[in-house]
Amino acid sequence: MYDVYLDGIRLPVTPQAILTRNKNLNRVAMLLNEGEINIIKSPGLCSFSFSALVPQKEYPFALYPDGFKGATFYLELLNRLKRGDKEKSAKPFWFTVSRSGSAGNNEFLHTDVEVTLENYTIKEEADNGMDIIVEIELLQYTEFGTVEYEKTEKNLLKKQTVRKTDDKPKFKTHKVVLGEYLWLIAQRYLGDGNRYREIYILNKTMIDERNKGTNYPTYTIYAGQELVLP
Repeated sequence: MYDVYLDGIRLPVTPQAILTRNKNLNRVAMLLNEGEINIIKSPGLCSFSFSALVPQKEYPFALYPDGFKGATFYLELLNRLKRGDKEKSAKPFWFTVSRSGSAGNNEFLHTDVEVTLENYTIKEEADNGMDIIVEIELLQYTEFGTVEYEKTEKNLLKKQTVRKTDDKPKFKTHKVVLGEYLWLIAQRYLGDGNRYREIYILNKTMIDERNKGTNYPTYTIYAGQELVLP
């Protein structure tokens, strides 16, 4: 099973290919009588690009966890991710790609990156009927801060560090949406999917009660459950 999510919303048709670019910021310099040298810098930001089919009608091969939604819904989503809404400007969001076994529990490849939507292009072709194809370009987002200084007679002293993203909410709970599982949630909030047992232990009573009498795995969770996070 292969799933792609933008800001927690699953694309109805999985892209056939996703191109990931990992670049360096190394710089080549010329030394007198020594030729060129390569000055190694920190890695640059990753970028992701892919084309996605957005159907105007429901097809058997398309998946809609919360019921069928037309192309307008996904175009409005892209517009919001790119430009923000009336009250708030655009903010970074989570780009999630996961491949797992048919049961959805044995994940063997996972991407969960905070990104910004750099560009998207809408293509309408006669061969696709009323359906559209959207070409999407994402860029990895990294938090950063600014430093304020005050001038003194002797030197410049660091006054304080102001985080640009101080207003970002600190997650204490998470409401499960359809298609999520503990490994995915641990990877997103704790940075390590293998810490899913910590979330399970905090929510053991609720999870065990819901799974009681079923044949589902111990760590199965359900849409609508409110999980306490470490």
